Amino acid sequence: MEKRRKIWKKILALGLAAVLWMPAVGGGPVRTRADVSSDASRYNDDPLHLLYPTKVEDQSFYNYCWAYVANSVLETYLKKSGRALQADFSESDMIQCLSGKYGFTNLNQGGSFRQAQAYWTRGVQFGPVRQEDGVQMDYYVSATTELGKYDYDNANSKQVYLEEIKSLVTRYGAAGVSVYFDAASRAKTTKNGAYYYPEESTSSVNHGVVVVGWNDKYPAQSFSNTLTAQSRPRADGAFLVKNSWGAADASSIGGNTGYYWISYENYFQDAFAVTQVTERSRLCERIYETDYRGLSEYTKGESYSQIYALGEKPQKLTAIGTFVKAGASYRFFANGEELQNVGGLMGQSGWRTFFLPEPLSIEKEDATLELRVEVEGDQTAVPIAANAANEPEEENVCLKAYTIGTGQTSQRPTTPNTPTTPTVTVTGVTVAPSSCALHPGQSQSFLASVAGSGNPSQAVEWKLAGNTSANTTLKNGVLTVGSDEQAKKLSISASAMADLSKTATATVSVEQIVTSVPEQVALYTVTFLDGGEICKSQNVRYGEAASAPELIKDGYSLSWDCAFTSVTGNMLVNAVWTKQEDSGGQPDSPVAAIATINKNLYTCWRDGTAQYTKCKANNRITINIPEAIRQDDVTYIVTELKAKCASKNKKVRTVNIGKNATKIGAKAFYGCKKLTKVKIKSEKITSIGASAFSGIAKKASVYVPRSRLAEYRAMVRESGNKTARVRAYD
Repeated sequence: MEKRRKIWKKILALGLAAVLWMPAVGGGPVRTRADVSSDASRYNDDPLHLLYPTKVEDQSFYNYCWAYVANSVLETYLKKSGRALQADFSESDMIQCLSGKYGFTNLNQGGSFRQAQAYWTRGVQFGPVRQEDGVQMDYYVSATTELGKYDYDNANSKQVYLEEIKSLVTRYGAAGVSVYFDAASRAKTTKNGAYYYPEESTSSVNHGVVVVGWNDKYPAQSFSNTLTAQSRPRADGAFLVKNSWGAADASSIGGNTGYYWISYENYFQDAFAVTQVTERSRLCERIYETDYRGLSEYTKGESYSQIYALGEKPQKLTAIGTFVKAGASYRFFANGEELQNVGGLMGQSGWRTFFLPEPLSIEKEDATLELRVEVEGDQTAVPIAANAANEPEEENVCLKAYTIGTGQTSQRPTTPNTPTTPTVTVTGVTVAPSSCALHPGQSQSFLASVAGSGNPSQAVEWKLAGNTSANTTLKNGVLTVGSDEQAKKLSISASAMADLSKTATATVSVEQIVTSVPEQVALYTVTFLDGGEICKSQNVRYGEAASAPELIKDGYSLSWDCAFTSVTGNMLVNAVWTKQEDSGGQPDSPVAAIATINKNLYTCWRDGTAQYTKCKANNRITINIPEAIRQDDVTYIVTELKAKCASKNKKVRTVNIGKNATKIGAKAFYGCKKLTKVKIKSEKITSIGASAFSGIAKKASVYVPRSRLAEYRAMVRESGNKTARVRAYD
């Protein structure tokens, strides 16, 4: 009897397995299971038994990973939404169509998902083509979402970004992301398919992959990197990603899957997903457009428009397409009349097709259609189209009109074009940092995160309270304390736009800079620093002499008058040394302290400013020059980059210059041959020294604030660099 029961248990087990397993379309087996929330600690994390798998492709030695990533994201969306049991689109058709009359001139150097968006949304003769027979499909990508970048210096911003990627994967099947990943070095950065390259070693990207799942407990010890100082992640957790180096990639998981584990501690940017697909034949008969190459960047403005000549045939407007930004509100007008129930507040950034509730007839012969868009809530949300060099095409905006003949009808997209969206409930809001201290004139970025079920919008309403100065402002989460601010405490709040009753607050202490020592405080401890190391500590009374023999040998002596920028308790936190030869007169740039922070040398001054003096790590790939540094509990604003501070660094690829910089010294980055990206966050630069950027990579890009584009471009050119692209960002 017992033997019979065992036999039946085996039969039932085999039968259950037959129910749970079925062959995957175009690949290995797939295990069917219900979707789970993005809050789950693991999801779709077995590369051999995946939800919605699509074929692993091989881009070979071409720089077309962007096309393979984009097609994979679209194919996965179609499977998840029930639109297709299998989908395999042609990357070569996408590339060829983007290289013609209205294409790009430099696709062989790489691209991004925005090139694919241009292909998916172009006129009716374009769109996804089936790989096997070249047949154009009726799919029109009518909506996408993109996450942009997180704040590199804000850990909470990175965590929110990772959670948003997870949300895209669970809702739409997959998310494309950009990372730093070289095929040539994969053996040194990968261990058994687990890839790690710490974000502190680079904040640049050069490759695209597709996130399909994750495991928050994937062990950190499974990673190994022999190229960087940090060889493995500090914490567990990784995404499961599909690559485009072929299924036979020996470095991938198992040596034959084409999938990788990629640590959460890598740098990610430009995450995106397809969120809606519509049949072209139902959407329109004609597409009127001038933005053939898609989006280049967003710029400032409150409105934008485009005029189209429709010809003699009477037509009806069915929809309008444009790029939008999260947190901005859009109103649409056709020939001067506002379109009702179209537009509104956007919860996510990306491409949107706005469907009219009823087609709008344009009956006149030789009719002209003027589309106008008004934007509120974000003054940097006007989408500028790209030119052939993938740079902004002035006066050309991303705005399309979709029409049909007067005898035709159109249909709005219906299920299953978009996966079912659960009811949205907001449970709370958090703001990071929750508290901080700033001096007048300083700025701080705050990040708000909206929690809840149903993937609530992350858009929030910011408010500022307690300020006495009109120059103290809070815009899009960035607090700037006015130089004349007298309040000691400021309060900022963020309320969820999806539920304004859910609010979080943060407190800011305003610390006035002390330029003299209160006489009632008599005893101080003077700490002398030399190269960041404490060389002497001495208790003294105000007015008494103090000395640091270790520095005198280097030609410096200690002076006492007006030697304080801040006093904390009984601690003198800013002593002043002057050169001995200048001690009889006014000191020339008196040194307050020399601080070594993250292998970078800073010189701090008595007025509360600091100079980025030297990069001490010649193997550094990314140099981040912050807005301020903190030394012995004192904050110093970094305003200057010293001449030759990183000259002839052989490894550096990316430089980020903080918001308080006012001067870049001569030959600051001279001869940095691998330097391809410079981002200047400051709007205060007054001079760039001779040859500051000479000898960097020939095709380098210098990104500058849009408000100073013309001036900074002239400074870069006058400094001696005639080839770097100087581009604006918002």
